[in-house]
Amino acid sequence: MGKKIFVIEDDAFILATILAKLNLAGWSVGVENGLSPENKVLDNLRKFSPDFLILDLNLPQIDGLSVCRAMRAEEELMDTEVLVYTSANDQESRQSAERAGARHYYLKNELNVNEFLARLFKIVENKYS
Repeated sequence: MGKKIFVIEDDAFILATILAKLNLAGWSVGVENGLSPENKVLDNLRKFSPDFLILDLNLPQIDGLSVCRAMRAEEELMDTEVLVYTSANDQESRQSAERAGARHYYLKNELNVNEFLARLFKIVENKYS
């Protein structure tokens, strides 16, 4: 595939699984575990310049929605396709993510990592075919 993806996820198991599967698929992957301040996360996103972002909303040090909104306000990041993969299953979180610019919203308790990645690969296939 050769695409670039950035992952912001604080669950070490989920992060390691996503990283391993994307590396096997030939992706270039950048990661953040949600422990860095938002400005550092945004700097890393700018430097990496991803095609896609996998974003958890519930992070220890930053607000995932705030990151999404900040990306939409920056010319070099505004076209990054954002996929939210989170445990926040309330309607307000879903609507807030959509308003912040996330195009896809998936719940961790409904999709395991492999199912989520299968959907990601389908999105990529549809975008580039």
